[in-house]
Parts: sequence; C-alpha cells; structure tokens
Amino acid sequence: MDSPGHPSGGSGFSDFFFRPVKILDEEENILFGITEARTEERYSNTQTLDLSTIEVLKNPLEIDLPTDKNVYVYISIYDEDGATYAFTRTMTKMWVPFGSIHAGTGWTKESYSSSDGEATLFFKYRLLECDSHFTGYGCNSCRTNYYPKRECTVLCEDTSSSTCNEEGGKVCKANYYPEGECTVLCDETSSYTCNNEGGKVCKANYYPEGECTVLCDETSSYTC
Repeated sequence: MDSPGHPSGGSGFSDFFFRPVKILDEEENILFGITEARTEERYSNTQTLDLSTIEVLKNPLEIDLPTDKNVYVYISIYDEDGATYAFTRTMTKMWVPFGSIHAGTGWTKESYSSSDGEATLFFKYRLLECDSHFTGYGCNSCRTNYYPKRECTVLCEDTSSSTCNEEGGKVCKANYYPEGECTVLCDETSSYTCNNEGGKVCKANYYPEGECTVLCDETSSYTC
C-alpha cells in the first residue's frame, strides 16, 4: 500500500496496523475476516507498506465463493506512531470481479485508491478452481451434460433413446417410453399401438393382448 510521506519535523518511521479486514459477498455475508493485525517491521515515509509481511497475510487468502458472484474487500490502515504522525486510510467496498475471470493459476492485478486519493492499495487475485460440475467465467456455467443452469446438480446425457431438457430431465425420442425413462422401444404397426408405458395395445382382431401377433376375424362360424 502506498501512503503519503510524514510532515516536516515528524518521525521518519512508523509501525502500522489494520482493522478490520473483511471480504464480503454481494449479499454482505462475511467470507473472511481479520479483527486486527500489525506489521512486523517499521516503515520509512518513502516505503510502500507491504501487508504481506503480516503473519496472517504471508500466504494468499483462500476463500470459497458462491458461484458467479463477485466479492468486496474492506480495509483500514492506521499509523501506530500517532503521537508524531497519525493517519487512517480506509478502502471500502473494493470490487473483486471473480465473476468475470476463468479459473486458473494466473494472477490478475488490481489497485484501488482511498477516498481522499492519498493512498493506493495494490492486490492480486485469482480463481483457482470451480466447484464440481461448474466451468466458464466465474464458474457460472454447467459442465457438459449437467443441468439446470446455475445449479448444475443433475447429470443427463443424450442417448439413442432420449435427449435432455433444461432441467436435466430425459425427453424420449420417438417410439421410446415411458416418459422420463425412455427404456422401452415400441413402434406402432398395423397390428398394435403403444400405451404410455411402451406396452403394445392390440388393434381390432389382433391377439394375444401385449403381443398382437395373431389376426383373428370373427365370422358366423367362430369367435376369437
């Protein structure tokens, strides 16, 4: 973090602490938070304050994000040497657009300035991986054969007997039954039609029921 120099006559070095650091989702739910932490070395008025030297920030923060959501970062930096020089720099609602990047190992760099324009925070972020069954920018798309959109909880693969609707339900192709399963092939012929379960329904004079392989026309001399 870049900060302004100390005024004439002030101390040439300062210790800094920050409180709090919060990472929130778009609904203001806290995904990560630090109440207070301090730098482990003194900084001159010509140096950039490196927050990564603080123990809790030495390694990249890893948080779980809701799918297709951005997050916001809140942070306030304070000068510990308040007797000679005091300043507070607050960054509020810094937008981190996870919803617009692909998962991967590369870092994206951003910077935000305080409201008075006298301090700038530099940070890097990356989207490491998507939850199972998700892909795309911000992990906002379903992987192939997963439905419905933005949920991606149902696996449905097109087959020779069925396709898939937007909810991941099976849609039977012609002559396959029952709806939603599509496991029975029934082709209507001159001797039978098909019911909703894929069973044969004999047309007039065809027997036996369910097979419809025998034609028997009743006459004056016999019945069937």
